Amino acid sequence: MSAVTLREALATQAPSGAFAARVWLPDGPRQDHNAFCTALTALELLRWPRRPETLEAARRALAWLEGCGREGRRGVYGFYPWCGHPDWMGERLPADVDDTALVHLLRLALGESKREPAWALHVAMEGQRLTRAPRGASPWILAGLYTTWLDGARLPNPVDLCANLNVAALRSRLGCAEPHVTVLGAAWASGLAALEAGRARPEQLAPYYLTPASGSRPCAAPSCAAPTASPLCLRR
Repeated sequence: MSAVTLREALATQAPSGAFAARVWLPDGPRQDHNAFCTALTALELLRWPRRPETLEAARRALAWLEGCGREGRRGVYGFYPWCGHPDWMGERLPADVDDTALVHLLRLALGESKREPAWALHVAMEGQRLTRAPRGASPWILAGLYTTWLDGARLPNPVDLCANLNVAALRSRLGCAEPHVTVLGAAWASGLAALEAGRARPEQLAPYYLTPASGSRPCAAPSCAAPTASPLCLRR
């Protein structure tokens, strides 16, 4: 990250601590502040040589992200603060494994204790791991992968392979990458083979992420337009 790009990234941080994103709606683009882009931008800042201003920005981002937690649900996070969903959204999104993993990755990157991330992974998120592949599921939907939403009442609740990459990153930081990373590798191999053979579409592998040449998505997750690249993926 060049010094100019660093200044540009820091300039997108709102007084609240969130980093700016952009959503594309039928009436045009709008600025947005969400957990996904805020966590990814803060993580990207911390990948570079530490400076007081980047550390402060990341800490402010984490403070804002705490507001994206869900009342009565320890250690889990959603795309927006529960009382801070934009008017155009039309619904309140529950907590999800992707944003939960990213918030805890930021917490670890800032040197905080592993206690809360470990609790979130092994307790709060454990119920989202598939114990077996559903009957008739696509060949890349394997036992051991995580479904997206941390709310058993929300259907459909798909497996997103990009979201599982962020969960894999959290598991790796906590020293328990296996067996999830092996299962995820097999899932990606199967999914990419299906793509190459024309038996699958990119949005079937990662329904909540922006894919090359993709059109609009029937999902409630804006595209990240932060000025830094995601360490893993950019989500729609």
